[in-house]
Amino acid sequence: MEKEKFIVRKASDLTKRSLSKEEVYEFIAGFNNTSTFRHVIPPDFYISEEVIVSIMRDGFKAYKGKMHGFEEAWIIEW
Repeated sequence: MEKEKFIVRKASDLTKRSLSKEEVYEFIAGFNNTSTFRHVIPPDFYISEEVIVSIMRDGFKAYKGKMHGFEEAWIIEW
């Protein structure tokens, strides 16, 4: 019988890392150049509430919804 292989990870490797505001703005800039005024961030990516509120304060509309086959994705419009 073969032994199962176990992967040893540190707890710090498993913590969520939020997208930064700058990373979200890079996505927006890329879509803005294609005349698309909406961007969906898949549920695989984590965005902290602080980043969402900061983006909303800058005048963007951010909400969770369905788009491009994603059920609970963040949608950012401008």
